[in-house]
Parts: sequence; C-alpha cells; structure tokens
Amino acid sequence: MKCNIYGTSARYFATVNAIYARYFPDDPPARIFVCIPEWTGPFDIEIDRVAVV
Repeated sequence: MKCNIYGTSARYFATVNAIYARYFPDDPPARIFVCIPEWTGPFDIEIDRVAVV
C-alpha cells in the first residue's frame, strides 16, 4: 500500500504524521507528502491511496 498526500501548506505535515501514526502504528505503508499551491476544492489536504487486498 502507498499513500500520496497533497497539502496546500507544509504546516499540515506534522498533523498528517500524527494521524498517519495513529492509523498505522506498526509497519506503516510508504507515503509521500507534496505541497501544492492551491486547488479549487473546499479542502486543504487530498489523499490518493493504493491498497492491495
């Protein structure tokens, strides 16, 4: 599994890490955090995830 996390500011990085650790305490999936300037949606973070069942 891999998560791509896009945020409008680097200030969200610590919060995302804390939440990520809560949901994946052991052996967390690979992830990236990418800062992007803005988008048209009413949100500041978008997560794109690929999982294998």
